Amino acid sequence: MPQRDAYLQKEVWEANQNKDFVLIGVDRDEPLQTVQKFHQDMKITYPLALDPQAGIFGLFADKKSGVTSPVAIDRDGRIVFLTRLYEPSEFASMVKVIDGLLAKK
Repeated sequence: MPQRDAYLQKEVWEANQNKDFVLIGVDRDEPLQTVQKFHQDMKITYPLALDPQAGIFGLFADKKSGVTSPVAIDRDGRIVFLTRLYEPSEFASMVKVIDGLLAKK
């Protein structure tokens, strides 16, 4: 979803990349060439990881279910925010959660 990825790039990654923060995009079950093209076309600077055959995804959800994105995980490894589809108000809520976590240092 290009709009979501553009927001992740600007409002999450670029705003926080020099803080105690990590953003990793995980692509589920697509060939490397497709992911590389997406990375170039969208001008993404955060790292992307591959999940071939959705093996990692399958540990957390039915492989036939929709992709949950994005997920915010705190320093203790707990999921503190997740959403299923891109919705602007949910995205704004996620940004607030991330800002709050980073302020807790």
